[in-house]
Amino acid sequence: MQVRTFKGWDDHKQPGWLEIDLVAHCGGRLEGRFIWTLVATDIATGWSESLPVITRDGASVLAAIQRLRQQLPFPLRGIDADNDPAFMNALMEQWCDAPEQGIELTRSRAYQSNDQAWVEQKNGVLIRRVVGYERLVGLEAAQVLAELYAALRLFTNLFQPSFKLKSSVREGGRIKRLHHPPRTPLQQLLRTGVLGEQEAADLRELRQRCDPVALLATMRSCQSRLALLISGQHANAMAGDPLAWKSPEEEKRELERFLQGLQALWRQSRPMQKKPKPRQGRRSRVDPFEVHAALIPQWLEAEPDVGSQELLERLIALAPERYGPQHKRTLQRRIRDWRVARVQQALERAADRPEPKPWTEEGVLPSVN
Repeated sequence: MQVRTFKGWDDHKQPGWLEIDLVAHCGGRLEGRFIWTLVATDIATGWSESLPVITRDGASVLAAIQRLRQQLPFPLRGIDADNDPAFMNALMEQWCDAPEQGIELTRSRAYQSNDQAWVEQKNGVLIRRVVGYERLVGLEAAQVLAELYAALRLFTNLFQPSFKLKSSVREGGRIKRLHHPPRTPLQQLLRTGVLGEQEAADLRELRQRCDPVALLATMRSCQSRLALLISGQHANAMAGDPLAWKSPEEEKRELERFLQGLQALWRQSRPMQKKPKPRQGRRSRVDPFEVHAALIPQWLEAEPDVGSQELLERLIALAPERYGPQHKRTLQRRIRDWRVARVQQALERAADRPEPKPWTEEGVLPSVN
């Protein structure tokens, strides 16, 4: 089976190439039975689908993928999964390799989560931020999740725009990223031109019929029912059946507690920014100013206030094939380090110099000639 890395999507510009993953609703305890969520993200458009899975086995996951395929507005061309046995099994391989399917099945490298960066990002934005990390068990919770995901897929794919990377260019030590204007997954899909006129018209009509405010209300209602299930104070949370809350105040209180927990858990789950490692005193790259390493301090000694742009122009005039605008930032750091060293040297000389005596032994000020 082919292994696909995070750089393996450059040649796949058409919709239908999906990254898939499973998200556990285990509440921090993997023992026992609990619900999983199958998440799929299209690489070209960002179109995302989510489905609850009651049991984590190959047959249940394959059934969820087959149902997900029916919901997609474009043909399924390829599936990229991790090394989970729920995906990497003979049943999945036989289904993908069947002549009537024509689906390419690939996998990521072991212990390399960045290979599935597209779907991993959706795991946090679509699942953890909306459902949280609590433990969900049973058919009732699965039905509530299915109703929640049905509203979430419409709200996310039809109304929620996002940026898509256009190009990435390195300028010296920095990376400059350019993005396309923000578009919804539906707009991205329509721009690809793979849909027929009738299919595109049906999707536009679907967007006209959907009300984002009503979809948000449905999502809030499902979150209320999940809060009820999590708290253990329920009689029947089946779809369409009234919930047995003790009072409207209790329903509001449980929902607020559930949403506050989502916000707190989402903040805690964000990766911490790594502190930059201190320099070890050795360069990892070749010094671009090695040839003129002695000339730059001479210029600075003669003209301490000279700017980096003027010095760079002098260097370009000396060696235009060696220097360019990309060296300006490095030169600025070199000038800053030189000036800091000069200040430190001046302070050290001032500390070593003996203090002058303001009074003579006779107790009068010395004369000034």
